[in-house]
Amino acid sequence: MYNFVVIAGGGKFGVKAYNELSLLSKKIIIIDKNPNCIASKMKLELIIEDAPKYITELLEKNIIPDLIVPAIPGNLIAKIFLYYINKQGLIIEKNLEDFNEFLLKIPKDIIVKADEKNTTVVLSHAKDFLCPDNCIPKNICPITKKKIIPLYVYVNEALHKDNLAKKIFISKMISSSIGAISGKEVYEEIKELKNNLCIGTLCECHGIISFLKIRGKNNL
Repeated sequence: MYNFVVIAGGGKFGVKAYNELSLLSKKIIIIDKNPNCIASKMKLELIIEDAPKYITELLEKNIIPDLIVPAIPGNLIAKIFLYYINKQGLIIEKNLEDFNEFLLKIPKDIIVKADEKNTTVVLSHAKDFLCPDNCIPKNICPITKKKIIPLYVYVNEALHKDNLAKKIFISKMISSSIGAISGKEVYEEIKELKNNLCIGTLCECHGIISFLKIRGKNNL
């Protein structure tokens, strides 16, 4: 049983996560900046706010969710870090060098998108097809029938670099196809900022990673 779960996003996936976790959690909130999201039509606790901003403010108050469920587009955890870094008055830049180096080391067949503008890479074993509903992979992909090598194996090998602070969070399958990240892990890592950051979330088959630089940390 979880004491407190935060779901970032009140769309179809966020509502699905709420329904599947409702019997496993004492308290669940959904956060979405759209007052007309799907969750707004339901009887649940909905916070109309920017999810990364709200979650960061919770962590700053030492209110730590057991689980954080990403159900919005993009790299939720990186956005939380960015919001926190901005509040510290630090300067954030793209880390194009590490972004490009990572692309050279990772297998091309798992790269879904390499977004140079935001120095973010989207990875997936399901590059050319949609995963079936409620898919929980057990070493073999139900679509390709091929053995699944967890993405974090590839990523850990590609990110073997001493001066790169790797903040890779493993998304754990909680219920059906719902993946979630430990709020405690995010809280602990956000307090240990370094100049070069690689922030990502991975499960066995899907992932997103952003490469950033921080300037001005020594001025704190």
